[in-house]
Amino acid sequence: MTILLSGCVTMTRDERFSEIDAHVQRGEYGAAIRLIEDDERGRLYGDRERVLYHLDRGMLHHFNGEFTESTRHLTEAEHLIEELFTRSIVDATSALLLNDTMIEYSGEEYEDVYLNIFKALNFIELGAIESAFVEVRRAQIKLDLLEDKYARLARELNRSEHTRATHQPGSVRFHNSALARYISLLLYRNERNWDSVRIDRDAIDDAFTLQPSVYDFPRPRLDGLTEPTDKARLNVFGFAGRSPTKQADALYIITDPDYVTIAVLREGERGRFDFVGIDRMYFPGVAGGYRFKFEMPRIALRDSRINAIRVTADGRFVGELEPIESLANVARETFEVKQPIVYTRTITRTIVKGVIAAEGKRRLETAGASAGGFGALMGFVASVATDVAVDASEKADLRISRFFPARAYVAEFHLEPGVYDITVEYYDTRGRVVFVDRRSGIEITAGNLNVLSSYSFE
Repeated sequence: MTILLSGCVTMTRDERFSEIDAHVQRGEYGAAIRLIEDDERGRLYGDRERVLYHLDRGMLHHFNGEFTESTRHLTEAEHLIEELFTRSIVDATSALLLNDTMIEYSGEEYEDVYLNIFKALNFIELGAIESAFVEVRRAQIKLDLLEDKYARLARELNRSEHTRATHQPGSVRFHNSALARYISLLLYRNERNWDSVRIDRDAIDDAFTLQPSVYDFPRPRLDGLTEPTDKARLNVFGFAGRSPTKQADALYIITDPDYVTIAVLREGERGRFDFVGIDRMYFPGVAGGYRFKFEMPRIALRDSRINAIRVTADGRFVGELEPIESLANVARETFEVKQPIVYTRTITRTIVKGVIAAEGKRRLETAGASAGGFGALMGFVASVATDVAVDASEKADLRISRFFPARAYVAEFHLEPGVYDITVEYYDTRGRVVFVDRRSGIEITAGNLNVLSSYSFE
């Protein structure tokens, strides 16, 4: 007799989105949107991924120049993020024993901040300047409240009867967005509010000086922003690269009386797992002799081919864009704020469920042994299935949105008022053109806010 322990092979998220990603890579945003709209079977987004659906749709519509539709989806994502985080506070105790993959995705902090930035750009394109102001301010308010937000969640988790280790948020190392300040500066300058322009200009300098882990590149030259000119100002935003993904680290727990030791392994080249580090945690009440495995997510940055972005107007080179923000670095830094909470919660859940499973396994093996023969075999199979179920229930939550860019670049060019054909060329490290964005009939007027946004996901 043969007994099979089988599992289903499922497509990874990257495989499910491969056709959409190919369209986005080529700048075919309308085609990417249609594939999502035609997904009637829900293959791309599950019931617990409403935030991802609206974030991805919102960004794709933005790239496609459909600014009202983009704002609608990004606003819905923002409402869901707020609602789901509030629910996580209320349900903190019951959620402690649920794997994050079983809970509705509530967004990463960088997604919650940058959806406001792109809503601001939408409103600028639509001529709704006051609404753009509101979105930039909301982005900054979210950064101001980030530390308090996760301190509150930690307090609720620490009240749970299942808590053995103390939950604490990580430190906040990102509190001031140069990109948000740059947009705010342009909006204030458009209203001739020079005091606020100066404040935002100083805040951009502070962002680079005080947050070196985020701004690990030279600050852009901004002198021309405050210089008077009779010409028309053209402000070009260039966005390049792909937003980060999440990858899983494997962690192994060994218990001693009232303590746990955690070893961290990370998959490196050729599938080899490298030892990353070891941690020891006070965990009152746990018995010694248990061994468990679980996974933790981490932010993984993606390489970009883009090394330079150059702009021409009617075929004449007018200048090069300079980096002002690494959205990827912000994703990594803001992820670290909640990561200690996720770490402690996952360890607690793994130990509680693992101990219960281990006791159940022991009873199954004992019952099978006493039955002998086929019963012993079935007891062994059931105990193996128990181990598999515990491991499977502690997989890392690798969900994250797909279509935020990795970096933002800016520059201002002073041109004679008129109508221009603008070309934005993206170059790699060898000086080769890898993407060209051509815009025809761009009207630029003096004394007004003229903004052009361009994108390459190379």
